[in-house]
Amino acid sequence: MKPQEKEKILGDAVLVFLVSGRYVFLAFKNKGIGAGKLNGFGGGIEKWETAKKAAVRELLEETSSGEIGGIFVEEKDLEKCAVMFFRNKTEEGVSFVCKVHIYIAKKWTGEFVANDEMSNASFYLIDNLPFSQMMPADRYWIPQVLRGQKFFGTATYGPHQECLLKEVELHKVGMISDLR
Repeated sequence: MKPQEKEKILGDAVLVFLVSGRYVFLAFKNKGIGAGKLNGFGGGIEKWETAKKAAVRELLEETSSGEIGGIFVEEKDLEKCAVMFFRNKTEEGVSFVCKVHIYIAKKWTGEFVANDEMSNASFYLIDNLPFSQMMPADRYWIPQVLRGQKFFGTATYGPHQECLLKEVELHKVGMISDLR
């Protein structure tokens, strides 16, 4: 993140991982939270949206460029696997929590087109993810999501999500509601 960029504070967000067999489709974030890191596709939930509607919208927005390309998934093909609470602290000392609803999709249509949000997308072997190119907490929770485990988790970050301030906590559950 460029020094002059102000940190974005999100309250509710979604994240979608596209899974095909032993592979997951990831791309590099170009701006905002996680800039320069590999990630799934997602962003903030609008007040009028359900988490699933936001996941469909964000996936399409982050995989298309204007009217060109884009990956579409139907709500029924999204499986909610986790809810992560990312506790963050800005450089100014402001603390905020972002509640992220995490989905996997194994069925979708369309093609990825690089844009100002995401670029350099590729499939990665689930058992050999490049964690050095991902957010610090990802190594603790993403493998669980990609195995289909259900959980609630918490990761506590310092400014710009560059380092973890505490151990990542995961609490497995039998099912997760689609309610916000």
